[in-house]
Amino acid sequence: MKKIILILLSFAAYNIAFAGVYSTSISYKYLQDRKYEIYVNVYKDTLTTNPSYLFINIGNELDTLYKYKQISIGAYIHIYYKGIHDFNADGSYLVSTDFSNRISGIWNIPNSINTGMTIESYIKIDSLNGINNSANDSIPLIDTAIVNQLFSVNLSSNDIDGDSLSYKLKPCRGADGSPILGYTYPAQPPVFALDSISGILTWNTPQYQGEYSVLIQVEEWRLGSLISYTEREHFIIVNLGSGINTQDKSNGKVDVFPNPSSDIVNIRLKNSKEKIFEIEVFDIIGKQIFIKSNIRTSSSIIDVSSYEQGVYFYKIISSNKEVYSGKIIVYY
Repeated sequence: MKKIILILLSFAAYNIAFAGVYSTSISYKYLQDRKYEIYVNVYKDTLTTNPSYLFINIGNELDTLYKYKQISIGAYIHIYYKGIHDFNADGSYLVSTDFSNRISGIWNIPNSINTGMTIESYIKIDSLNGINNSANDSIPLIDTAIVNQLFSVNLSSNDIDGDSLSYKLKPCRGADGSPILGYTYPAQPPVFALDSISGILTWNTPQYQGEYSVLIQVEEWRLGSLISYTEREHFIIVNLGSGINTQDKSNGKVDVFPNPSSDIVNIRLKNSKEKIFEIEVFDIIGKQIFIKSNIRTSSSIIDVSSYEQGVYFYKIISSNKEVYSGKIIVYY
């Protein structure tokens, strides 16, 4: 079988309106035959235009993804794009798209406001070996950390085909996929590291307030062979904080589900004899946004449907005077 590699051309001339980008991801879903739906999620600022479509080029032929949803989240906007592409033959395809400018002030990308962004996906289409869907984003692409506190986030994805997944940390790319001169990781291993099996990204510990970008590649393996990978740029905002402990101090005694959530989060103590006395929820700067007292049951719920998308922290005081804390992710 002839192997076909489609290298997508530069999109700087087509997606020039796309400036002020924080982060982005690419994924795809099988529809039928060789027809796939391709998705691109973009997090951008509120100051520049929000195009209703973006172009991609597959096999030297322009294709289009259209905006189908947009959510305003504080200082940024999350835009969802999708489009259908019918591949004309089995083979291996490298798909990518880029944007003209990032936001300004990214610490580990010199002159970030004048630096482009490229992500890509490798798709292997083989009619004899079955269909394939990419792994999907499971959390927002913008996260937060606190100076001098351990930062840890689970970037593991879901794959509906049951393929094995592995994770790689890659340098961010500029326009046309070119290396970014002067790019560095936020810190060097083992201080800053991604577990290739679990997908847990750890930074122990951020020393300086600022904004940082990293590229995560999620690989899919089937019968020992690499059949696909997708990418996401993850954006990390390091704040000074306000004294709230953002580390997971649940000690394995608390179930929080679903997490991420867009409506209701269930909080349950695994020991049914232990009761919840009080629950508090804080935003990333440590402001208390929810408190519920005198609960006196082993479980409770938090309605997050009115919360902006992002990361929050819970604190539980139990009837045994135990204090548990952890992270809640709101994702629409």
